Amino acid sequence: MLIDAHCHLESMPKGRVLPLGMRLVSSGFSFDSSRDNLALARSHANVVCTAGIAPQTAQKIVALDEELARFAAWFRTEAASDRKIVAVGEIGLDYHWGKTLEERDRQKIAFEFQLDLASELGLPLVIHCRDAYTEVYAALSAFKLAHPHQKIMMHCFSGTAIEASRFVALGALISIIPRRHKERQQCIKETPPSQLLAETDAPYIGQTPEDVEQAYAMISEYKGVSLREVELQLEKNARAFFGW
Repeated sequence: MLIDAHCHLESMPKGRVLPLGMRLVSSGFSFDSSRDNLALARSHANVVCTAGIAPQTAQKIVALDEELARFAAWFRTEAASDRKIVAVGEIGLDYHWGKTLEERDRQKIAFEFQLDLASELGLPLVIHCRDAYTEVYAALSAFKLAHPHQKIMMHCFSGTAIEASRFVALGALISIIPRRHKERQQCIKETPPSQLLAETDAPYIGQTPEDVEQAYAMISEYKGVSLREVELQLEKNARAFFGW
């Protein structure tokens, strides 16, 4: 079964028919989108969701402490009663969009808060990182010391192969998008098959979840293995990570 490990179904055109022969992980980036994705997951047997306040969202929230408290109260209630929520995310740091110290401070507050929430709820982490790999690695490295069994997925990974290897050493999975790039090719080649996932980030990178096939094909090509082998390995990885 093909798995799109990270998309945004709530942002897709209304009325679009979802592919039935796939497993989809629809990811929240705000309180509202997290609630919308949970509703979608509940109405589709092949969809699960993650819930989180992404850094590019957090930096815009003036009353951030209040929003985080509301989000956490909702999350604790829903996660306790619904297996459709499989991870906390997307969360992290994004210094491409966060330019000012105030924006970055808000990102850090939201990130640290949700790291603790994931630990409390025993859920994996889906990490958004852009132009902040050093800072995110430091935060996750410290967090793993206190929580050695914490599962981590680096969503839409766009760093270098060396940066990827550092996260892999923490036990993180590297998620591949359907976009060719020399550095991404090297990341795929050097990352163990057991540490890879594939995603579309649709509709923001791939247009639809079906575009994940292109990411699978890239992994097959760069690893020099059959597409079927990649499908089986990535399904195994996703099931272990999300607890299916």
